[in-house]
Amino acid sequence: MLLKARISTLVLIGCFASVTQAQLPAPPVGGSGTPNFMAKFTGNKSVGNTKVAELEACMSKSDRALLTGDTSIAALLCLYDPGTPAAPQVAAISINPTGPALFGSNNSSTGNDASGIQGAAVSLDRGIGVRGGAYNPNANGGIGVLGEADCFQCTAGVFNAGAGGNVLEGLAFGRNVFRVDGVGNTFATSYNVGGADFAESMAVAGERNGYEPGDLLVIDASGNRQAKLSDHAYSPLVAGIYSTNPGVLASQYKMDDPNLAKEVPLAIVGIVPCKVSAENGPIDVGDLLVTSSTPGHAMKGTDRGRMLGAVVGKALEPLREGKSVIQVLVTLQ
Repeated sequence: MLLKARISTLVLIGCFASVTQAQLPAPPVGGSGTPNFMAKFTGNKSVGNTKVAELEACMSKSDRALLTGDTSIAALLCLYDPGTPAAPQVAAISINPTGPALFGSNNSSTGNDASGIQGAAVSLDRGIGVRGGAYNPNANGGIGVLGEADCFQCTAGVFNAGAGGNVLEGLAFGRNVFRVDGVGNTFATSYNVGGADFAESMAVAGERNGYEPGDLLVIDASGNRQAKLSDHAYSPLVAGIYSTNPGVLASQYKMDDPNLAKEVPLAIVGIVPCKVSAENGPIDVGDLLVTSSTPGHAMKGTDRGRMLGAVVGKALEPLREGKSVIQVLVTLQ
């Protein structure tokens, strides 16, 4: 009986304690905040201001017109941060390894200025409209800003210097190493291009599709700034070789001029494949090459009296017989 009495007493005490605890009021939350500042918990029972910025929701039409002059904005969030100058006023943080921390999308199917994200700077100093960075020193190929285009007629990146300033600047260790000015002039230390020659864009006699890379060309005396296939030996009108893959292509036309499509790249300096013939004997490495009687082909030059002004270049590969294409160092002389 004594044991049953003790157990009953403990059960009653436990039930009373549970009821009493449930009926107790929650402890009050203390603290105070500044009007128009975002609040946050600074402890389990206290509230204070955030460390970021004053929050002002500019939702009325008059506020929008006053601040931006644009009454089409649905909502405007104005953040004024008197704190650390380099601290962001709005931050989006994510640890998703395959997705963005912040995404902007404009789903309009029309409009030349339908932008997903737009940034602007009005500072009188060095304001930055949009900034991207890759800051992990151990990253393998980090990218500060990436532009992508997944459609045939789209462009991955466009830079528009509307007021005539520089179109693009490239810096390394704080030093300018690359620049394109407002009229298209490019400045850099050197150019390591994929091609191996310098070519001039040049009009040709007849149809362009009648020519192909490797053809030996001469000046067309009947035309104006025009070339044609070579067709006789030791021609002093030799001009160069139809370039297979020019590293630099010069032209008298602007890059969007349709006349460019009518011309061919004429290699005048560098190393380029050239059609050759062994009709004047086997070609050895280092032989001087001149035009041959085979249209569009070069041959070894042996008549020194006829070679002045007729040499197109030097052979970099041999040809024992027949016709073929070999590498030629273009050295017009």
